[in-house]
Amino acid sequence: RSPEAILSDLKQLGVDLDTPVGAYCTGGVRSAFAVAVLVHLGFAIAKNYAGSIWEWSALPEEDYPLEL
Repeated sequence: RSPEAILSDLKQLGVDLDTPVGAYCTGGVRSAFAVAVLVHLGFAIAKNYAGSIWEWSALPEEDYPLEL
C-alpha cells in the first residue's frame, strides 16, 4: 500500500502523526513491522510491545487480567 493510502486510513480512524501508537501482536514480530512502517511514515511516537501477548499471558492473572 502507498504511504498516502495508509495515512488516509489512519486519519479516518482519528490517528495522525502526533498520536501515540502502541502496537502488539502474539510475539512482537508483526507489531514490530507495523511500528517500522509508522516510523517511516513520520509518526512521532510509535512503540512496540515486544513481549506482546505471550509475555502478558504468562504474568499473574490477578495482576494483569486479560480483558476484551
